[in-house]
Amino acid sequence: MAIELLLTKILHYAEVQPEKIALKFFEGDYLSEKQLSYRELKDKIIAYSQIITDYRFTKQSSVRQQPILLIFDSSLDYIVSFLATLHSGNIAVTAYPPRQTRHLERLLKIIEDSKVELILTTTKVKNYCDTNHFIFPHADLICVNELNTKSSIIAVPSIAKPEDIAFLQYTSGSTGSPKGVMVTHKNLNANLNLLIEYLGENAISTCVSWLPIFHDMGLIGNTLLPLYSGGTCAFMAPLTFLKNPFFWLQKISDEKGTYTMAPNFAYDLSIDAMEKDPAVCQGLDFSSVYHLVNGAEPVKPTTVRRIEEKLRTFNLAPGTMKTGYGMAETTLVITLYCQDPEERFLLVDKEKLSNGLVISHSAEDKAVELVRCGKVSDHYSLKIVDPSTSKELPVNVVGELWLQASSVAAGYYRNSEKTAEIFNAFTACGEGPFLRTGDLAFIDEQDYLVICGRVKDLIIINGRNIYPHDVELACYQADPDLIKNGAAAFSIPGESTEECVVVAEVNRHLEPAKYGEILDKIKKAVFEATDIVPYDIVLIPPKKILKTSSGKIQRSACKQAYSQGQFDYLARLLIPGETSREEIGPIWVTENDKEIVNWLKQWVANNTHVRYQDVDEQRAFSEFGLTSIKLVAMINELEQFLKHNLDPWLAWECPTIFDLSQHIAQKTNKEDRLAEKNYEPIAVIGMDCRFPGSRETLESVDEFWEFLQGEEDSIRPIPKDRWDNRQYYDADPHKKGMMYSTAGGFLTEIKRFDAKFFNISPIEAEYLDPQQRLALMVSWHALEDAGIIPADLKGTHTGIYLGISTHDYDALIQKQVPLEELTTYQATGTCFSTAAGRIAYFLGTQGPCMAIDTACSSSLVSIHQACRALQDGDCDLALAGGVNVILSPMNNIIFCKTGMLSPKNRCSTFDSEADGYVRGEGCGMVVLKRLKEALRDQDKIYAVVRSSVVNQDGASNGLTAPNLQAQVEVMQDALKLARLTPEQITHIEAHGTGTALGDPIEWESIRRAYAWERKTPLYITSLKTRIGHLEAAAGVASFIKTVLAIKYGQIPSHLHLKQFNPKITPQDTMLVPTKRQTWQGDERYAGVSSFGFSGTNAHIILENAPSLESPPEQKMYPYSLWVVSARDDNTLKNYLETYREYSKNTSADFSIICRQIMGQRTHFASRAFIVAKDRSEWRQCLEQG
Repeated sequence: MAIELLLTKILHYAEVQPEKIALKFFEGDYLSEKQLSYRELKDKIIAYSQIITDYRFTKQSSVRQQPILLIFDSSLDYIVSFLATLHSGNIAVTAYPPRQTRHLERLLKIIEDSKVELILTTTKVKNYCDTNHFIFPHADLICVNELNTKSSIIAVPSIAKPEDIAFLQYTSGSTGSPKGVMVTHKNLNANLNLLIEYLGENAISTCVSWLPIFHDMGLIGNTLLPLYSGGTCAFMAPLTFLKNPFFWLQKISDEKGTYTMAPNFAYDLSIDAMEKDPAVCQGLDFSSVYHLVNGAEPVKPTTVRRIEEKLRTFNLAPGTMKTGYGMAETTLVITLYCQDPEERFLLVDKEKLSNGLVISHSAEDKAVELVRCGKVSDHYSLKIVDPSTSKELPVNVVGELWLQASSVAAGYYRNSEKTAEIFNAFTACGEGPFLRTGDLAFIDEQDYLVICGRVKDLIIINGRNIYPHDVELACYQADPDLIKNGAAAFSIPGESTEECVVVAEVNRHLEPAKYGEILDKIKKAVFEATDIVPYDIVLIPPKKILKTSSGKIQRSACKQAYSQGQFDYLARLLIPGETSREEIGPIWVTENDKEIVNWLKQWVANNTHVRYQDVDEQRAFSEFGLTSIKLVAMINELEQFLKHNLDPWLAWECPTIFDLSQHIAQKTNKEDRLAEKNYEPIAVIGMDCRFPGSRETLESVDEFWEFLQGEEDSIRPIPKDRWDNRQYYDADPHKKGMMYSTAGGFLTEIKRFDAKFFNISPIEAEYLDPQQRLALMVSWHALEDAGIIPADLKGTHTGIYLGISTHDYDALIQKQVPLEELTTYQATGTCFSTAAGRIAYFLGTQGPCMAIDTACSSSLVSIHQACRALQDGDCDLALAGGVNVILSPMNNIIFCKTGMLSPKNRCSTFDSEADGYVRGEGCGMVVLKRLKEALRDQDKIYAVVRSSVVNQDGASNGLTAPNLQAQVEVMQDALKLARLTPEQITHIEAHGTGTALGDPIEWESIRRAYAWERKTPLYITSLKTRIGHLEAAAGVASFIKTVLAIKYGQIPSHLHLKQFNPKITPQDTMLVPTKRQTWQGDERYAGVSSFGFSGTNAHIILENAPSLESPPEQKMYPYSLWVVSARDDNTLKNYLETYREYSKNTSADFSIICRQIMGQRTHFASRAFIVAKDRSEWRQCLEQG
């Protein structure tokens, strides 16, 4: 009979039910959904399959059946990649993504064993591996999320054959030698059909799962089975489940799930979650559920009864839980109990069972309760065999389970020796070949299979296989006082899963005072080797471990001796009968983290066998026996008590009570302070700038906005009036004293300055840094733009905050002027302090005045400081901004040597070809005022500063290296201070230097702060792609751009982005507009970031100006008077030329222009005026001169 393979069926469903949902993924704490229909699934499978085929073609390899390793978190991409690998005729190698070094070591052994040359993964996983220096030698990586799958798709049948290997399931195996089980398409097909036979086709239409999709039960039972039958697989990541096990039950109810599969412990965790918070159970309905399959580890009758009893209230039918048995070597399932639920369990004599005989016994104290795993299917040939003689055993006699079936895998990949040992067993009478399962079992008189132990002492904890040899090896390597080959590891029944026990011999001369230290070392060593912590460790004298005459450890005998209390121990981890369980009350977090410490100590005591007073704050959680499952539960409970969201990985990043409590206390106290702080909104009432344009300097915010409407940048060759770059250029970045940079964003007419206007003598002006000149001019025009007559500020508490960082002019003076010719003007003309002080001096202001140098974040920090000064009452008005001028080749050479500058002279922020930034110069100043006073005075308001925050990278990867966590925190703190949610922010003006290192970190920080569970678009841009990096003036440039975007309701385009940096994970809701974007909505909130290479980070949140009541109607006259003035006639001519250009572009009412200029400008001796009826007549008069 022809076999209809999995891929054939999926492609068929894509034709007959194209819009039916095939896969649904619940992501994160809020369970946001991503899904694929059968049509979308088919298109992706074929597209990915073609990419795999193309890769093989580029390698000039036409060989089919090549192993391809899949390293993914639980995701839709993993399932698509798995199916695409099968479709292409290759072999999928499934594996858990590495989280720690020991996981990587196992993964490398899998790569070595399978001879993998290609790895499919995602950018997120690849970045994680890169960050942790996980390297995969001799293998190419393809990040599937970066692939273009939107081109036309031609459906191509799968080239896979039934006898082909579909995938390799690597058993947990000994850490020294994981074994790859070869599952063929025929095996997979047979097992899927067997599952349908057991469960029924109607019962498998919707599976809801949390299991890892990298191995048998999660992959085959919960994912491939519904796809094989045309149903839906709805799943979440294991971490989501572990953080809140109730999510699983909730989604089974919500999705009307018909079945699910999981190990025993998962059902216990779920019921625990229900019992902790009964209120969440409201509305649960399990009437759609046919089967809750319990397998992958020993099933506990108490768990079966408990879950059926608990969920009966919510319409779960009796007998819904099905107990099963299977293993990777049989693809998945062998038997499943689908018969009378009353017959699932049987009581047998405990003593007789230990001797291999099955005798019913009704006295519970002398009986053990076993679980029937179902009747043997006609598809299997099962035998119970004496493992020492290979003779078949009769009914109700315990032996090793051997079996034959079409589901039995083809063996272990590239391991003929182990394949022969496990897959080719023959009975004493010559029947075979059989698979040796290694499990002890019997078949009862009703033909039910019952599993009751293991031949090879395998330890299974939470569905994971642990080899005793690995535990024992780690044990005696933990300390020289532990005797080599003197340890036994075995499992005992626990409450919801098995527990690991270690018995270990110690040297005769070991002092009792060291026993505690030895116990700690064993715990730590076992955890590092296996990811589990022993439930109990027993130290015994030398030569007391039970061995055979040949010296082999007798684990079963040790287990029996331990259970019966026969070991005369020196010390042990678990003190029988002791408990310290107490209820833990809510925490009230104070400045002192002691309360968090106490809560954590009590939690550890409640969940381990350590007394509260013995819980050491400095010991690692792993040393207390806390597994990853327990740690996630701890963080989740702590999160609920604190009522603060906590990262589920926090217990790994802060591995002790001391570390964790300090981190949480600092974070929580800061959040509380932010929540208590009332941030007074600050109005932006005036702005002016000088920024590089595509041809000439942009000399007003109007010109700047007009420039932003286009698609050009302002980068041009280094002007000869700065330096002759031919003397300094060399393409070799290592050439001493040379630079590879040839362009930048430069201002024109940098020397133009009206010294007389600012009462500066010619000799003083000669020594005046162009940065000071620009700051003076732009400050004056910013005040005029705000409607403030600068002369009126004399004696007022106006603050001046200027970001400034480069000292090129000072360096030029020192180089060109002999020491004997220097004057005091050299000091006042080039000092940073006087750059700000000169503005205050000229205006006569008496508020705070400071120059701020935090490198690239200087000007945004200046705006932050100005806002704080206004809120604190230090000033009533503030001028804030920054300036940067490039006059010397020195910094270009230095930045080229550090690799910061782009060889192609462009900021390609977020692009795959981003190779650094290009320098730029300019100046921007903004006028700030408390919002309530701006409204009172009827000032023109461009936008409102809703919050501003500054922080520091601290001890990061290097002085100039960006710090992801610091960037996340500065944005999150600004959000909290603004009392806004991430969804309300619809635009981020990124720092965006365009470096290969900085871009992915900033993108990830934005994602974590603003787009973690986002459902609406977030537009991200960087001004540096247009005018370069203005360094000390970069922040204010971005600020002004964003203010204008808010005012005009348009987000200017982001240039030079063709393809994302491969280390960036694109997200549907994180958009980089390469064309101008209309800003939808009446409420506009935006964030502006600026990160200094000094480590100082700033983030400001802006919002649109409040709607103002219309002013009272003024009496209209047929003509209006327009006046302009200057200190001299030449300056007046320049002003007239400026207004001539302005008149051509403005749409403002002429009478309003006249009123503003009359009341908002200082009137000097040289004057001109026009009396005109309207704007058109005014423009004609200006053009006529």
